Amino acid sequence: MPNLTAMSVSRPSRAVPFALLAAALAVGALAAPAQAKPGPKFHRGGLPSIGEISLAKTAGGRVEISVPVTYTKALSGGPSGLESSRVTLRVAAKARNGRQTGTAFERSRRHRIGESGTIVDRFTLGPQDSRWLLSKGRSLRGALVRIDVEHLIKARRGGPPLHEKDASMTMASSHRARAQGASGELTLRNETAEPIETIAKPTMCMYTDGEWGSNLEMFSTNGEPIQPTGTIETEIEADGSVFSDAEWEGGTSPFEFDVLGAAVDVIGTELGVELGPLVALVDLATHCDSMASTFMVVAAGPAGKTASSEAWVLTDETCRFGCPHQHLISAYEALGFQSPGEENGSEIWASASTEVLERLVGYYNPAASIRGRIVQDVGLDFEWDELSSDEWEISVGEGSKPAGFSG
Repeated sequence: MPNLTAMSVSRPSRAVPFALLAAALAVGALAAPAQAKPGPKFHRGGLPSIGEISLAKTAGGRVEISVPVTYTKALSGGPSGLESSRVTLRVAAKARNGRQTGTAFERSRRHRIGESGTIVDRFTLGPQDSRWLLSKGRSLRGALVRIDVEHLIKARRGGPPLHEKDASMTMASSHRARAQGASGELTLRNETAEPIETIAKPTMCMYTDGEWGSNLEMFSTNGEPIQPTGTIETEIEADGSVFSDAEWEGGTSPFEFDVLGAAVDVIGTELGVELGPLVALVDLATHCDSMASTFMVVAAGPAGKTASSEAWVLTDETCRFGCPHQHLISAYEALGFQSPGEENGSEIWASASTEVLERLVGYYNPAASIRGRIVQDVGLDFEWDELSSDEWEISVGEGSKPAGFSG
């Protein structure tokens, strides 16, 4: 992990005592007499570990894809049946610049997790799918094939999952050494009293879609809301490689807000505002070692409540002078460390970054001819915290920032 120049950032700490999580699970456990044993204790961390993904051709000419996944039990002292997993094989339709696009097909397996250990999943494709995949070159197949693992933890039998511990890996990444960007185990926490839907998308210079084990899409709920006090944990990684071209990663429609069910007048894409400055900025840099790795998180709750935040993952390449000591900060906080073009001042991006950041985080200026907002905080807001150099946390809470956006 890169070393950063120490500098404090004035912001409230939102570290949540893990005893509260244990209490929440205990309250939701099965009813028991007064002298019963304490309810299950929830353990953070211990994400599923995906081993090498292998592809073999059977005697009948079909493709069999196998993957070992090692699980660590998340509950201690609890009744059985509260932990399960969903393992999904996803094969992309094609890869553009090494990035997956579209879906050719997918398959899923489910397991009950009783004890810590390794389970090997095997997926046998049909004749047509097998022929299609075998027609691709070896390196392309490695980029197209991905395994997503969701370790689901319930508070009570019959209830929805309260916590997720997720992992993702492409077949190519599962056979390679680790990437060199800054990485952390990120927890997204719902601190509201109601379920929330979320979307996470890379903006620039982030590994995702299972590259090197990083997949921001695991924070997108896709119709399975995060319950109150619930969490999603997974690993994310910034791209700090001089061999990777810096590029806008959001595609033609950077944020698929419609899946949240939020009103269009509350969540607007406004591509002319967001995409233009980013493309101009990308032209100023060649590689991700000189570009800040950023991604967007959007949350939506009942009654039109919404919030958005842009996150920065900092390395010693993207921040060299007067840097904050955190690896993960919001874009709004990053504005406090901007002095483009001044070598003796704070520097995160070298040029034009303030204009871009103001648009990314939902900056709203009534005097401006173009009002560059993405999602205003409406009843929800984000807080960021860093428990250690590789343990990061985002909390979605009730209320709105005075500025109108979380940043």
